[in-house]
Amino acid sequence: MSYDKEPGSPRLKIDELNGRNKIENIYIYIISGFSSFIEKLAPYLRQVIRFLFLPYAYVFLIDWKVCKKSKIGVLKDFLYIFFVFKTFPDHYQQCRLWEKKPREWALYWGSNYNPFQRRSLFRVLQPPKYRVVYEDKRLCHDICVLNGIPTPKEYKIVAPGENMEGVVRRLVETSSNLSKRIVVKPVNGKGGHSIIFFEVSGSEIHSLFSSSRKSTHAVESMIVQECIEQHKYLNQVSKSINTVRFVTALDKSEQVVELGAYMRFGSCSSLIDNLSKGGLAVKIDIEKGCLVGPGQNIAGKSFSEHPDSGVLFKDFAIPYWDQVRSLASTVQKKMNYHRILGMDIAITDSGPVIIEINSIYDNVGLEGICGPLFSRKDIYELFMSYKLFFCKRQILLIEKWHASFGVK
Repeated sequence: MSYDKEPGSPRLKIDELNGRNKIENIYIYIISGFSSFIEKLAPYLRQVIRFLFLPYAYVFLIDWKVCKKSKIGVLKDFLYIFFVFKTFPDHYQQCRLWEKKPREWALYWGSNYNPFQRRSLFRVLQPPKYRVVYEDKRLCHDICVLNGIPTPKEYKIVAPGENMEGVVRRLVETSSNLSKRIVVKPVNGKGGHSIIFFEVSGSEIHSLFSSSRKSTHAVESMIVQECIEQHKYLNQVSKSINTVRFVTALDKSEQVVELGAYMRFGSCSSLIDNLSKGGLAVKIDIEKGCLVGPGQNIAGKSFSEHPDSGVLFKDFAIPYWDQVRSLASTVQKKMNYHRILGMDIAITDSGPVIIEINSIYDNVGLEGICGPLFSRKDIYELFMSYKLFFCKRQILLIEKWHASFGVK
């Protein structure tokens, strides 16, 4: 036996290592190929699941007191939207599609839950790896501060298991420059869930409002912030913290495109304005800075005035509107990890303040309030430039609609 072939010899060890590397490379090749196959197949599987959930949308997402179309007619519309536009019709109620002609349905980007739309958005405009920048409220707050973006003061982080009222009480005892109201909310929360408001009066604190929370102990990390005092003019409409939802995008030349904006108001003595918590939303004329009206709730019911205060929505002017637009543009440019964002902006007596930045904005809510995105040619061309359309018939109908009405 030669030296190279002896057990434990360098040559034999190298041969064994090469053999293992070949096996490892084959394994990696098979796994990566399988993963790629699953990734391509996933949207189709999800679409099958969406089809199976059509009865759920039909039964639970339609308010038959508001919808004036027959149940058979709505069922036909559901199937048409699903198979022709290849999208899940969960925007049918909020966008009141029964009032529109089928050719107008093509102008809607539609459901946020369509798997093909989500895949396109995540690949091009909203990479999931950067989502934590917006979803982690503490991280988002710190980045805003570093970029000079106005945002509420952060006081403390409450660890899971801590008594929230006890934390706020100790904060009051050790701090002298707290705001009159304090808000405690989940670091990774959304939709207005699990938010608690405290009022500070000297050394005393009082719990004012709690949204869907029964326990006094934190079950997840919570952030303690100042509760901003909104502009006196907005208090005339609702005492809740009313915010502007402003949705923007960056085009390929790094210019900001304003997709739409609407004002949200709380109702029934709620301190939050989320539509999922009973709030109302009213379209804002971006150029004029005033409400267009009427407002509507999450079920699509219309309101010409606020149900509590009786203030008329139409032509109601938004304070500091030019500054609101400027702030939204600044945030989109400086927080451009995602190229499309939905910002919640509160307005104080001294100007606008960023409350939250949403990486996955509510497109159904946007189109339900502001109308279909693709009625504007610049937005259609923006989405086309990023190759976000997957339905050729939709493209054909949009271009035909623009040509018919001379949209430029």
